[in-house]
Amino acid sequence: MKPPASHVASAIDERPMEVLKFLFWRHLDRQTRQDILRQLNLLPSSNTLVPHPFEVAAFERAFGNTVKSKELWDAAMTAIPPAHQRKNPF
Repeated sequence: MKPPASHVASAIDERPMEVLKFLFWRHLDRQTRQDILRQLNLLPSSNTLVPHPFEVAAFERAFGNTVKSKELWDAAMTAIPPAHQRKNPF
């Protein structure tokens, strides 16, 4: 039996990394994601897009560093549609 949708949403809300991961990949296009990751020095400066695995690794590296987690959250929220933006939990 599936849990009610509200139960699933509240479980995700309790884990900031999961919330950001969902919003980052769902609402931002590839160019915007990589621009944000470059802005935070998580990807090397370049005019070309990097392969997706590099993008994922850069995103995950941010969560090993509290300062980068906060910066990534703030940068992503400026590009995410206002209706889906959330307050920074870091």
